[in-house]
Amino acid sequence: MSRLTRYKLSVAPQMLSSDYDAWTTPRPLYETLNSIFGFKLDPCCERKTAKCTTFFTREDDGLVQDWASIGNTFVNPPYGRALPAWMIKCAGEAAKHVTVVALIPARTETAYWHNIVFPFATCVCFVRGRIKFGDSRSPEGGNVGAPFPSAIIIFGRCEPHQVLRLGQLGKVFDNRDLGRARRAA
Repeated sequence: MSRLTRYKLSVAPQMLSSDYDAWTTPRPLYETLNSIFGFKLDPCCERKTAKCTTFFTREDDGLVQDWASIGNTFVNPPYGRALPAWMIKCAGEAAKHVTVVALIPARTETAYWHNIVFPFATCVCFVRGRIKFGDSRSPEGGNVGAPFPSAIIIFGRCEPHQVLRLGQLGKVFDNRDLGRARRAA
């Protein structure tokens, strides 16, 4: 069996298609992030995959809802064409003094990374290894290997002790350090 065949067998066909864009965060990853940030809202989930007691489904349209009045927000947005709109919403809500943590593909070549993530994120954690997401058959996550690397994006407040704890998950870049370096130059 060739390496390519083994790779294709280890990745769900839906993951390589844009037909399905909602992938469930594995419970252990969410619990680690929740222990660091204390989430109050999950604005883009299905009812059966909600990670917080306050949540918005596709029908509620989290993009038009107010997040800041609810509290720290965990976002695992749909990974399709709407992803840039979710990143704009994350940055906008963070400007209202709430911390928003987003789990997204680490597609650093895309326009939304250059126009939204890099300029507005407080910190970026490039997750070590590939995440095993869930799908509609596994709402707890863990059964579908991602064919792409992932990143955890923090918009808003991120304390030094939180940055250190994020380091358990991967390599963390603190954008505040970059801003200080630019001002010093």
